[in-house]
Amino acid sequence: MDGVINKGIEQFVLLIADEETWCRIKNQAEVPYMCFIQTEQYPDSITYDLVMAASDVLGLEPADVLSGFGRFWAKYSETLGYNSLLGLSYDDFDQFMLNLDDLHSRIALSFPGSKPPSFKVTCNEEDGILNVRYRSHRPGLSPFVEGVFEGLAERFDVDIRIDHEQVDSEDDTEKYRITRQSSPATTDPARGRCPFSGTDGFEELPESAED
Repeated sequence: MDGVINKGIEQFVLLIADEETWCRIKNQAEVPYMCFIQTEQYPDSITYDLVMAASDVLGLEPADVLSGFGRFWAKYSETLGYNSLLGLSYDDFDQFMLNLDDLHSRIALSFPGSKPPSFKVTCNEEDGILNVRYRSHRPGLSPFVEGVFEGLAERFDVDIRIDHEQVDSEDDTEKYRITRQSSPATTDPARGRCPFSGTDGFEELPESAED
């Protein structure tokens, strides 16, 4: 896993909790590193262990940790300068989503050793629904992906509904239908909201750091 992801988890925990909580999570996950370097590669097991430890220490389901981190990541990643570094500029949610796979492909070329997921995104011209096919060799990250979609919607100030469809048993492809809504969704007041008190929207993001 890219070090920037583990560094992002650290920044996420520092935002919703404090340094002591992060140290507890890191110790429980038995992380053998003093700090994470954003450009380095780390075993995927470390990231999974951090999520499970965060779940235990924060008293949340692992899926909630992943979803909350996904929403945070959608905004935090903007502070990392990927768009300017890769010469990319997106003005709206649909444009960003339709170029999501291109973004990850460029990241893979710019950061050797990176193994990003793939996204095939199409838009139905009649109703504007985005159909997303997500595939990754890392299992169990669907809540994170949905959280990223929700965070991107907040970033571009749009309201969406996400329907997670069946998993393609042949190649483990996850399928999503993303519908733009004219008004905020009311079917489930908890959906799309960060499970951490006082952090809805993640307005205050920490500065990016290399160490």
